[in-house]
Amino acid sequence: IGKNNEVVVYDHRVDKKNGEVGRVKQVASDNARHQIQALEPAKFSGNSVLCCAGKERTVSVVDPRKWTARYRWKNCAKYEVTGLYAPRTIEGFVCVASLDYEILCGSYEKGKLGGGFTFRNDARVVGIGGAKFGDKSDVVCTWTDTGKLTAAKISVASSVSTEEDLKVK
Repeated sequence: IGKNNEVVVYDHRVDKKNGEVGRVKQVASDNARHQIQALEPAKFSGNSVLCCAGKERTVSVVDPRKWTARYRWKNCAKYEVTGLYAPRTIEGFVCVASLDYEILCGSYEKGKLGGGFTFRNDARVVGIGGAKFGDKSDVVCTWTDTGKLTAAKISVASSVSTEEDLKVK
């Protein structure tokens, strides 16, 4: 659960601390006014992680085994982040929706677009989601305040460069 600027995990089977089993402080910021507005599970190096973001425009990647923020992608968007989608077939990347018209997909490990992409909708984005599409690609969907649904198929480009690049169809 996003609680102000912390990620708090509860387990109903635990009696102590009202069931709280883990807490990561100062995930998005050290200021309690900067609330977490989006949480998304992801995989990185075969391990489960939790991506979170909010008003501070920072994507934090939390390692639930150690309850620490493993990576931070600061200033990933121009405005506060309202939604996240972590591609199921492309580890280390996250797609970010913010209060404007733009969707960004970049590497949270590198803290930049780094082989990712960006595209603009014709209206304000109010949601983002996606699904695995086959073995090597995902479909990222956004919807806008005008009711428009946009879908983009993304996959890892096959190239000889050492940096993985994403391609959009």
